[in-house]
Formats: sequence, structure tokens, C-alpha cells
Amino acid sequence: MFFFWLIQGIISDSTYFSLSSKIGTFNYCSKTAETVEIYPPINQRFLFVINRVSPKTQISVSSPPTSPSVILNISKPALHFPDGNAKVLFKMDNATCFSVSYAAFPETTCVSGIKVITESNYQVRLNTSKHPTDECIFYCPADDNLVYNISDTYLNTEKITVFHEIVDGVAYETLRGNGVSSISVPSKKPWLIRLETKASCTDVGIGANLNLKSNPLHQDAVLFIGYPYYVASPTVGTLESSWIIPILGSVSPFLLLASWIYTMKHLYSKDPVEGTVHLKDK
Repeated sequence: MFFFWLIQGIISDSTYFSLSSKIGTFNYCSKTAETVEIYPPINQRFLFVINRVSPKTQISVSSPPTSPSVILNISKPALHFPDGNAKVLFKMDNATCFSVSYAAFPETTCVSGIKVITESNYQVRLNTSKHPTDECIFYCPADDNLVYNISDTYLNTEKITVFHEIVDGVAYETLRGNGVSSISVPSKKPWLIRLETKASCTDVGIGANLNLKSNPLHQDAVLFIGYPYYVASPTVGTLESSWIIPILGSVSPFLLLASWIYTMKHLYSKDPVEGTVHLKDK
């Protein structure tokens, strides 16, 4: 797959990057008109959020990367790739910048939904009345000094886990119990806040207050609060049909080469005949 991306980049004269599985943010600025290709890690459930882009930049998505691209409406800046096998293309017509935040999610994490927030300030009461639930908030504005503040907790069997490096890896912190408060350090990276409740419980808490804030930096920031758009890969039948044209296109050159080899072999193997020219090596 890596060599495919390399060949594609050479042929299309594009700049390309591959993202990691960690929680992170990727920023890119061009000095001239340029096309940039971004590749998520494959075979992983992946969240891709565009949080800064110029209105003049055209964005398209291909899933898988070899399939025809589809123009992306920036009203849907958050994308959920179920297997990460995709390509996001930014066609920049002048000197401009864009920014994306991202994270890979195990299949067993955030199964009740992932709410994406790219606005600088947001407040919500994390509700633990639903059982069971496994809800997540991905806080990822294109800002500086991203901070979360969790307070007024009433958590009995429920828990809140915060991730800052790898989702479902080593937690930044885990909160349980009542009357707990926590304020994070300022960071440029996104925060992932996960709320989990058990299937059945007689002693149910009422949640916690969550306050998110950051320092805005860009006028071309993309503001969004909602759930990501699910980008499904085509079915097997669609994938097979997409390879028909290149396969058929290779038949004619192959037959021509085979015919040439057969003709040369036939000419060299025959004895000279009067009135003909005998081919020989020079």
C-alpha cells in the first residue's frame, strides 16, 4: 500500500502524508497552488475532523483510495472511516493553510457515539441516566490552549475516562465517585472524554459538568458540533467492477507482445527458404 501511495504521488504530482493511530492534529500551509493527499491508517476505525480550511480549498474523499473521489461539503467536516482505508484530497489554489484532527478508535470503544466539537467554548452536563452507554466527546478546535474542566460529579458505578495519546490506551485520567473536580493542562492536541455506564445498576448517579474552552487562533476555523459522517467503503461487487477497465486495458498490449514473441520465435526456428531473407543476429 505504501508503494502504491508513492507511485500515485509521483504520477499525480501531489504532496502526500499518512496519519498515525494516535490522537493528534496535522497542520499544513502551502506557498502556491498545490494538491495534498492525506491517508488514514488502514484496518482501523478512524475519526478525521477538518477544523480549519480556506473556503477556496476543494476537498474530496475516496474510500478506498483507488475509487473515484467525491467532493466533500464542508458542512460535514467530521468523517468516520470504519476501516481507515481512504484518501482525503485538499486542492489548494493559492497560498493557504488547513488543519485536521484525528484519532483511531478500537471497535469496542465509544460504541454509543462520538460527538465532535470544534468550537472554542462548550458546556454540557454528562448524563448517566442511560444504561448501558459508552459515549465519547472529541474536543478538537483549531485553537491553542485546549482545556477541559470536569466538576460536580455524581458517579456511583459510572466512570469518566480521558485520553490524550491513544484511545483506549493509557488514560490521561479516570474519574469516579462524587464531588470530584479536575482541570487539565492546556494543550494543542485534542481531548477525548469517554463516559461509561453499566448495563444495569440500582444505584445510578446523575453525571458531571463538563466545560471546554480554548484560545481561538484562526479566522478560517471550521465550527462544528455534532456526530461524524459515516464513510462506508464500496461493496465487493463495486470494487470488482472498478478493476474491470484497467484489466481490459492491459489485454491488448499483452496479446501484441505475445504475438511478437511467437512471430520472432517462429522466424528464427525455420530453415532458410529460397527467395526469403534469413534473419540473423548482428
